[in-house]
Amino acid sequence: MLGLYRSEAGHQKILAHYDALLRRFPVPLTTRMIPTRYGNTHIMEWGNPDGPPMILLHGHATNSGMWQPYANSLPQYRSIAIDILGQPGKTVGYVPRTDSTEYMNWLDDVWDALGLTSATFLGMSFGGYLSIRYASRHPERVEALITLAPAGVSHMQIPRVLWSVLPAIIGEAGGLQAARRLGHGSFDPEMEQMLTLSLGHYIGLPVLRPWLHSDEDLRRLTMPVMLLNGDDDAFFDGHASVSRIRRLVPHSKAEVIPGETHMLNKHFGLIMKKVSTFCAETTPLAIL
Repeated sequence: MLGLYRSEAGHQKILAHYDALLRRFPVPLTTRMIPTRYGNTHIMEWGNPDGPPMILLHGHATNSGMWQPYANSLPQYRSIAIDILGQPGKTVGYVPRTDSTEYMNWLDDVWDALGLTSATFLGMSFGGYLSIRYASRHPERVEALITLAPAGVSHMQIPRVLWSVLPAIIGEAGGLQAARRLGHGSFDPEMEQMLTLSLGHYIGLPVLRPWLHSDEDLRRLTMPVMLLNGDDDAFFDGHASVSRIRRLVPHSKAEVIPGETHMLNKHFGLIMKKVSTFCAETTPLAIL
């Protein structure tokens, strides 16, 4: 794990904050480790155990603690949040190549261990990238696909990305500056602290290589699809992402949110209202 962090002390600070987030989680939840071919994967579950399952995949340089603000918004689901391989969570620190099949093989292992037949996917940023890839590979398994500022739909805006995250190279103080640049200073304290610690101590950045989903992959998204992107996203051009999805997945609901950042944190209530409405319309029994 040390290869992913500046120091073991920094790694432990991230985990301590994660544990504190879980202790303050607004709804009861359970956590467990499940085995995969790459090592143990940490998952947390909350909501209706008999409801339709929803897989939640967090963004790069975060962990499943980022879903804390979402926990009360989708009560009819069996929400299953998964710490992604090689990210600053509790899953094994192995980092697959993004252009290989390893992430998909890992998700297959998680899927089998959970005993799922179908599920809705909710993915943020890099988690949105993985959700789209999985839905393209297994469209029969995905009831609906919700992506928030997903990677891989439009090209990464390298100059803006570098301006946003470069302060983090000096450590935690720079991590705070980077977090505030990414969220335009509008994060709640818990999420700001998560990003500050992750950006300041986690150094697993090569995963940010800007691979695009192919047109063919996107056309395989036959399930209901929602894409929401901010028009002030430092990582991806929200208008370009929405335009491409509308062209290749014409049945999708794709929208640019004015004044919103990559983290979709400034208008959170509006975002969740749109997600909840989409879920109520597309997922069986999920009347929110």
